[in-house]
Amino acid sequence: HRAMKSFVEKKALSQVVLSDICSTKKRTGILIVVSVLEHRVRIVCDKGILNATNQAEWDDIASELAKGFSEKNPTCSIVKAIERCGALFKANFPVSVYEPDENELSDGVVFVEGGEI
Repeated sequence: HRAMKSFVEKKALSQVVLSDICSTKKRTGILIVVSVLEHRVRIVCDKGILNATNQAEWDDIASELAKGFSEKNPTCSIVKAIERCGALFKANFPVSVYEPDENELSDGVVFVEGGEI
């Protein structure tokens, strides 16, 4: 289990670099990394998010998402995880009428093949 956790962690960190989540103005990028085979999830948040929220909240979302994959209910679990991430984000970073909301990152899904990083 330790090797799988390490592998997923390495994949998550490599995607942080590739996805450029640390380049937003307020450092509010979020990356959800799902390892389907290992049923492991890692949610990586940039500094702005981590300063305003509790890591345990993100870990709970990741745990529930991983549980959904192990229970063969990935679609519902993904939707619920994204909704929870959105709610946490909205609670801590409300949109201001004085400061327009700008999506600085891609919302797409990236599939990464297994194997060594």
